[in-house]
Amino acid sequence: PWDMRAADRFEADAGKRASILFFGLPWYIDGVSQPFRTTLFEAVRQRGSIPMVDWLSWELSAGGSKRQPDFQLADIIRGDYDAHIRAWAEGAKAWGQPFFLRFAHEMNGTWYPWSERKNGNAAGEYVRAWRHVHDIFTAVGATNVTWVWCVNAEYPGSQPLAGIYPGDAYVDWVAVDGYNWGPATIHPTNWKTFDELFGPTYASLRAVAPTRPVMIAETASSETGGSKPGWIADAYARAASEDYA
Repeated sequence: PWDMRAADRFEADAGKRASILFFGLPWYIDGVSQPFRTTLFEAVRQRGSIPMVDWLSWELSAGGSKRQPDFQLADIIRGDYDAHIRAWAEGAKAWGQPFFLRFAHEMNGTWYPWSERKNGNAAGEYVRAWRHVHDIFTAVGATNVTWVWCVNAEYPGSQPLAGIYPGDAYVDWVAVDGYNWGPATIHPTNWKTFDELFGPTYASLRAVAPTRPVMIAETASSETGGSKPGWIADAYARAASEDYA
């Protein structure tokens, strides 16, 4: 939403408007608390799209490091960031329009500082932190927020989902990120079909949250190791099948 020309190009290629426009916002940049960016959200709404924002509990200037001791889950639980969270929630309420909030995503992996397996965090703290943040939004009255709990596609060694699901009272949608990296990318793997990539995680999401709607929040395919257009066409067909109803 900082520069809508990229969205213009995408929508021109697709031949239709995007129903959701997705972007990310950190809690802090260079030590400064980041407010609710009303102009960005309104720019998305004026296009006829619903904003979905990654709301990231970290310091952006740390360069994506998973070691951020000032942003441990215990800090959030203890209330160290309550003023920041409350101000942001009040901004969301004041704007008043619906949007998706994807808070602290891919927590079942180990590459973000909100993982229970990194940054000095402990088992059980992710759920407590999520609920603490959610409770502040509830107290403020920011009812226009739709909460999206988003995991990474499961892999050998990823954290089981049951222990990190905040519960239906705190989650509106569940989601998954998954990429068919292929053999010649920054994360080389075997070429994976849509079902191989998403099928097991979909089953796990259905087990922990059987009544919640499911979205794929992030996905793409490599161009190496198979047909990327074929993969995308199959993904649309499989996602619309009864296997993922």
